[in-house]
Amino acid sequence: MKQVTSLHLSHNHLRLLSLTSQRNSWSCDACHIVSIPNGSDLPNLNPLDIASFIPKASGSLVITLGGGFFHIQRVPLEVASESDRIAQIHWEASQVLIDPIEHYVVDFLPAGRVAFWTAIRKEITTNYSAFFSDLGFDTITFVPEPLALLGLCKNNKTHQNHGAIWLGQKWGSFVAQNNQVLTTIETVHLHNKAHNDPHNLSQIKHWIQGDLNAERRRPTFDHILLCGETQPLTTLLESLSEFKTPRIIPFNLSDHLPNIPTEGDTTQEAHTFALALGAAMVQAQ
Repeated sequence: MKQVTSLHLSHNHLRLLSLTSQRNSWSCDACHIVSIPNGSDLPNLNPLDIASFIPKASGSLVITLGGGFFHIQRVPLEVASESDRIAQIHWEASQVLIDPIEHYVVDFLPAGRVAFWTAIRKEITTNYSAFFSDLGFDTITFVPEPLALLGLCKNNKTHQNHGAIWLGQKWGSFVAQNNQVLTTIETVHLHNKAHNDPHNLSQIKHWIQGDLNAERRRPTFDHILLCGETQPLTTLLESLSEFKTPRIIPFNLSDHLPNIPTEGDTTQEAHTFALALGAAMVQAQ
């Protein structure tokens, strides 16, 4: 049995799940949405608000960071040894990041001959680690949104080629696997003024249909797992009839967590806890 508290921090909400895993099942002790001030590069959290929703602030905490709080990029993986890989990833990241690489926590996920590197500002990891350590947590892990989305995909072993999409108010993420090998991770701003269509529907169409990317055509997907916030999901679903799609599977929290203890608006927004659940699954492995 393992207890995990999982938080999903976006630009305007904090979603909280308190979970217990035992063998292949999960139980949910708490499920809450906390509104936070919008527009801050580093959202301020009220310790009294957060602590009141956590049944037991101890053990493992995993924090999923929404778009805008991290950088993620795919690069060829040209070397074999771990030390050489780290050196290559740090060099690649240093060519992209605005500030010196010393200001970031850099990690990477190898996938065959490529890697997906992530960078999170140390200001974020330092401040939030101190905040939640003061609340009583022993271990604090940070996960970018698309890697939490990947955590949901890894629980489905029945499809060879599948993808998953998270749509928020401002940011969207996409991951894809081919024969259980990670092939694609992307996070985009959904209000990119370079695109004429609302919410970057052409970009999302490419994700769903497996259109050409920079290197090769993505395989036809057996299914696409779809999750996110209500308004952007509604906008997307209204547009899906305009183009051919694979099987779309909407995320349903109750499929994974029976007897969810929800209150008020949380009951209507239970589907928005997809990434909090995905990150918890990664943490529990």
